[in-house]
Amino acid sequence: MNIPDSEYDISGDSARYKKKTETIGYLFVLADMLTYGLLPVGSHYFVRKFDPLMFAAVITLLGSLPLLAYLAKKGCLRELFQKRFLKSLLILSLLATAGSIFFFVGAQLTSGINTGLLIQLEPFYSLIIAAILLGEALVFKQIL
Repeated sequence: MNIPDSEYDISGDSARYKKKTETIGYLFVLADMLTYGLLPVGSHYFVRKFDPLMFAAVITLLGSLPLLAYLAKKGCLRELFQKRFLKSLLILSLLATAGSIFFFVGAQLTSGINTGLLIQLEPFYSLIIAAILLGEALVFKQIL
């Protein structure tokens, strides 16, 4: 299969390649939508059966294993434990852990639908937090 040299290549092989990769891209996006659509509903279901803190710990641990294996395969795993990264890594880990705890406890206390609706508002919260804490400028185009 010929990979196009530029985005302006309109030869037959290039058009087929672009169509095939676009189709694969759509499949990944649909899988993402299905996964994130099931996340609040599945979380609500499981935190009613298990302690939400234990569930958050297990999900976080299991979710990190493939990523750690990938880093180990690339030979980059030791970089995580360099002194210059430890403070940032610790802060991000604490925020992610707190976020998971809040999410799973909240999912236990409300419905799956409410959990899903609140999760969909997360980008809006991120805009506000980035503007306040990081001093980033918001433009109307970003909000749309």
